[in-house]
Amino acid sequence: MKKLFFIFLFVGLFSSCKKNTPPTDNATCTNVIVTFTTGACKHAAVIIDNKTYPTENLPDSLAIEGKKLCIEYAFYDDVRACVCCGGRYVNIIKVN
Repeated sequence: MKKLFFIFLFVGLFSSCKKNTPPTDNATCTNVIVTFTTGACKHAAVIIDNKTYPTENLPDSLAIEGKKLCIEYAFYDDVRACVCCGGRYVNIIKVN
């Protein structure tokens, strides 16, 4: 009986685990502006709703200051602890 209880307990715990899929905060195209002004560090970033978010996967051919793009994106939190990293980032899924 104890074995059966533990089997059901583990099955219940592991079946309710959250899958590790990237969140899609925005599945439709959103107009953004490319910038490089993200504090003391010169990262490519996008301006969404008057807030600036750094991004690490903007293609070099599109990384032009002031360029207007329409992107599909998802937010993620960067947990690195260094001077020019950490915080809320934008993962660009698709550029339209």
